[in-house]
Amino acid sequence: MKNQFLLCLTLLTACSIRVSWGQQLLASNSQKTTTISADQARGKITDAGGAAMPGVSVVVKGSSRGTVTNPEGRYSIDIRVGETLVFSFVGYQTQEIKVGSDLSINVSMSEDSKFLTEVTVIGSRAATARTNIETAAPVDVITTKELKGFSQVDIGQILNYVAPSFSSNRQTVSDGTDHIDPASLRGLGPDQVLVLVNGKRRHTTALVNINGTVGRGSVGTDMNVIPVAAVERIEVLRDGAAAQYGSDAIAGVINVVLKKNYDGLSASLTGGANMTTLNYAAPNITGGTNKYSEKITDGEVVQFDFSKGLRLGKGGVTISGQYNQRGRTNRSGLDNAPTIYLGTSGGFPATPTGQDVNTFRKGLIAADAAYASQQGYDRQNMVFGNSNSKNLGLFLNGGLPVGKASEVYFSAGVTHRTGTGYGNNRIPVSRAQQPLAADGSLYYPNGFLPGIGSAINDESVLVGFKTKLGEWRMDLSNTFGANAFTFSVFNSGNASLPNSSSIQTEFDAGTLKFDQNTTNLDFSRMYSKVGAITGLNVAFGAELRRDHYQIQAGELNSYTGADLKKTVPGAPLVVGGPANGTTLVYPVHRYFRAFSQATKSTKRVQT
Repeated sequence: MKNQFLLCLTLLTACSIRVSWGQQLLASNSQKTTTISADQARGKITDAGGAAMPGVSVVVKGSSRGTVTNPEGRYSIDIRVGETLVFSFVGYQTQEIKVGSDLSINVSMSEDSKFLTEVTVIGSRAATARTNIETAAPVDVITTKELKGFSQVDIGQILNYVAPSFSSNRQTVSDGTDHIDPASLRGLGPDQVLVLVNGKRRHTTALVNINGTVGRGSVGTDMNVIPVAAVERIEVLRDGAAAQYGSDAIAGVINVVLKKNYDGLSASLTGGANMTTLNYAAPNITGGTNKYSEKITDGEVVQFDFSKGLRLGKGGVTISGQYNQRGRTNRSGLDNAPTIYLGTSGGFPATPTGQDVNTFRKGLIAADAAYASQQGYDRQNMVFGNSNSKNLGLFLNGGLPVGKASEVYFSAGVTHRTGTGYGNNRIPVSRAQQPLAADGSLYYPNGFLPGIGSAINDESVLVGFKTKLGEWRMDLSNTFGANAFTFSVFNSGNASLPNSSSIQTEFDAGTLKFDQNTTNLDFSRMYSKVGAITGLNVAFGAELRRDHYQIQAGELNSYTGADLKKTVPGAPLVVGGPANGTTLVYPVHRYFRAFSQATKSTKRVQT
């Protein structure tokens, strides 16, 4: 108590000193008055060539006073001697000038070389990169600094924050889509976004989104296989993309430019977790609701990435890698199924003859709730949230000059990802989805939550050659990419198989495979002046693309038994009572029918 009193006394003394000092300062300032007269500064803004620059921003530093230059590049602004004028314009260096006695201030603006080096390779068919203020359509340029400015470790999640109209949403209880995030632009499907890496087409995944998720019925590109540390910048083109890149780019084009000629070594380590309080309400047996509150810490993330530049003769190669481990999240509440052990799945059984419907159902619910409590059944029996995953990727990108006007360039990447997600919970009353022991009893007497495992392998190789043939530029390249998605099932069972004393609970459920090979030959020439036209680019080329898709069946027990037409006894209406009829079992595990098909396509780019 004495210590608390001394602390309060100290704080009160400090406060009184601050107040008295402030009062003295105000009294001192009130005795001094300085009058500063305002004048008007005038002048003209020109570029390095002497041409007038309209629209230049002129602001008094540290104030809200400002103006812009008129069509003749002239301005006028109220100013006081000693203040500073700030002149700025997009693509030009910002200048600051302190005002003296001379109020006639003319300024020559110089181009900002740093801004102009922010180039793009999409948005035009020119072989050379252009600045992002010279492209025919707006291009978003997202640099490494911006990518590292968010507490996210996947490219898709980062672009959610920095790229307008881009969306990459993680899914839940959606089989394979739990493990590959569908990405879209402008609300269109994932298959309507063309993804490029170093200006070359990136292959898609082997997974077809077939559940009620974003991009249902389409196939997208898994951008999260590319390590963030490997990226120099990302370019996003939305307007006019289909006119230049065809129907594959109806939504837009995303070009990921990898680091090249990188010097030194950089590395980063990131860790984090989700901490939240989940508040929700669930119905009770009386017809009211019970309120619940749960503090949750999950979704732990650990990521390590690096980039290392190496000299390769007169060229160089940049090696980048990433390890990312993400824990699962769960935002599920309590299962409000009417019954867990008694009755029938998904509702109520028929009311026995001579009984009142409401009385029968209330009694069934009460008996079931008492038995569930006796069994220690956990009604929080679902997992709604992100799957857990481990992602390991390695990319390299480089080039080797050949002579004075030629270059061999290359890039390659390999990524391995594993993860686990969950399906819909099977409660004990769902007898038709249960494997049975040899004596006919339920193998999972308290129900089960089937898990879905994934193993995703992604590889890509790009090799190209660029040179000049007179005034023409030629670019010959070949890109190969492959993606394989292997499904596994655990904590489950095939209800179609005969009753057994040794139930199989883990299965190899098959593999989806896709590979793509694309060969490009492009020519382009820039004419500095053609009649009244300044800067005319002529480009043409050809592309040969081969797509190969394959489905490999899983192990036999993951899909066999559909022809047995097996029936099982239904759930009883009272604890320990007889079965309520029988029910027909349908196969739980649908098999992948072996299938393989290759297609070829040739596209020509019009001049």
